[in-house]
Amino acid sequence: MTLFYLELQGTLPMAESLKEKRMPLESLKASLKRHYNVSVLEVGDRDKWQVALIGIAGLAGSDAQADRSMDDIINHADLNWPGDIRVQDRIFLL
Repeated sequence: MTLFYLELQGTLPMAESLKEKRMPLESLKASLKRHYNVSVLEVGDRDKWQVALIGIAGLAGSDAQADRSMDDIINHADLNWPGDIRVQDRIFLL
């Protein structure tokens, strides 16, 4: 079993309030939980309305499977986030 942790930073250049940030953030969190059975939490930049720092943790059967899962999660986030997504951290734990 491999535990993986992925940290993504998403930007919302058009957001003008925390309320405008909340809707796409909650939508992405729910979508990731539903599709990949992972834990998702906003881990930083909570007071900045144009940036979201999202931590994602999950389990996989092997390092290779964890790597594929993280790639899939990054692609999913990139397709479902209205701004840019950047990988901040990518960690495997045994």
